[in-house]
Amino acid sequence: MTTRLALLHEKLGKLAAEKLELQEELANAPRSASYSSNVAALIGEDTDASTVNGKRARLRELVAEERDVEQAIAIVERRRAERISPASVSACNAARPEYGKRVAAFIEALKAAKAAYDTLDEVPDALEREGAQIGYLQPVRVPFFAGNDNAMTRLIAEAKEAGHVG
Repeated sequence: MTTRLALLHEKLGKLAAEKLELQEELANAPRSASYSSNVAALIGEDTDASTVNGKRARLRELVAEERDVEQAIAIVERRRAERISPASVSACNAARPEYGKRVAAFIEALKAAKAAYDTLDEVPDALEREGAQIGYLQPVRVPFFAGNDNAMTRLIAEAKEAGHVG
């Protein structure tokens, strides 16, 4: 996160905290006449920020400032994304051939692991066909390889769809 963005988020947090504090104070304040601080001044009452009316005015200021900071954050984030996106596309395009090679190697290793698993699975399958209770064998089951629509099949399909392997 950029320094400017961090400062804006920090400011937004402080505004939210002050706003919450004022809202609590106003909620717990004794009910007073509902007139503006200008009216209070005209009738000789206290008009500083510690009064209910002063707190209400400050709360309105905080809401407006909070809105401005949120808008500033959105602008900074959008500008940042606009700068980063082209660079990210270039970097990913440059890395794609090497990544494709590694995905292909990984898939080949998975296929070898699947073949080894199938060989492993032949033993409990044979015992089951003979009627043995294979729970005593405590066979190793790998759901990743189980069934026709298994996770490995989906992973290979995703890699092909993304163009990493042929």
